[in-house]
Amino acid sequence: MIEQRLEQLNATLAVDPTSIPALYERALWLAGDYIANDECLFDDHAQNYRQSLEDLDKIIELEPQNARAKYHKACIYFSLDIDDEEAESLLYTALELEPNYVDAMYKYAEVLTYNGENADHGVALMDRVIAIDPSSSAYMMKGIYLMGDAEYNFIICDIPQALDTLRLAITNFEHAINLDAEAHKEYGLEKIEECLAQIKENS
Repeated sequence: MIEQRLEQLNATLAVDPTSIPALYERALWLAGDYIANDECLFDDHAQNYRQSLEDLDKIIELEPQNARAKYHKACIYFSLDIDDEEAESLLYTALELEPNYVDAMYKYAEVLTYNGENADHGVALMDRVIAIDPSSSAYMMKGIYLMGDAEYNFIICDIPQALDTLRLAITNFEHAINLDAEAHKEYGLEKIEECLAQIKENS
């Protein structure tokens, strides 16, 4: 099926090399699991990430305001460690162009907090996600970022704020479990126990 669809897309692009829908779909097929989100079309190994990047670059050239092409290019750059600085810039631009782009917010939060820093930015981004799509995953991620923020408050010796932040993290983990127990109960309960242990230790 994949090969057949790619042949169809190649034929379309042979006739019209500027067909953005065809370029976009081919880029998604060829990027494979280097773009890990709901639009990922092929969930095994990337077939040809170089061609995928060429297709995304062509879309950006034709349509500079295309936030999704910039987002997917950033994902490939991060996955393959091509250029993290450029990838972060692409993500930032994608969110400027499409402020409610949930997938880009998730990825940008991941990037900003990668080294255990900026957890408060992760929390803020998840608040934006929850306002648009209050999913169990968003509440789980907000809880995790809140735990990171609490850790920072412990470091600067703001114990009351750290404890309040941990309690808020527990609330978010509970929301996640209530929304999708099958997906999040085990990990959510584990995180709640960690929060409770830290609250007990520092109260």
